[in-house]
Amino acid sequence: MYGSTSSSAPVSSRVSKLAKDSRNVIAESDQMGDNIMGQMHGQRKAIVSTQEKLGSMKNMTSDTKKALDSLHKKTLCQLTFLYSTIFVLVVLICLVAYREI
Repeated sequence: MYGSTSSSAPVSSRVSKLAKDSRNVIAESDQMGDNIMGQMHGQRKAIVSTQEKLGSMKNMTSDTKKALDSLHKKTLCQLTFLYSTIFVLVVLICLVAYREI
């Protein structure tokens, strides 16, 4: 009887130590999991914020492109009018010069 109690005591203490170590590992794993989940949540917020900013930038870029296209068309119209005016003036100058000669 003494032999079985003395040999079960070390086994019991080893089992107790293993159980305690296992609980420590579980607690550490839970803490690491919570930290990782917190980091992932922060990263998700950052990604969503970035997507929103990109969406607004895309809209601004589209509006800017429309404005630039409009300015380009307006400039072409003004340039055409300017060249037409210059052409008419040159023709009139030539007519006046021809009549005076």
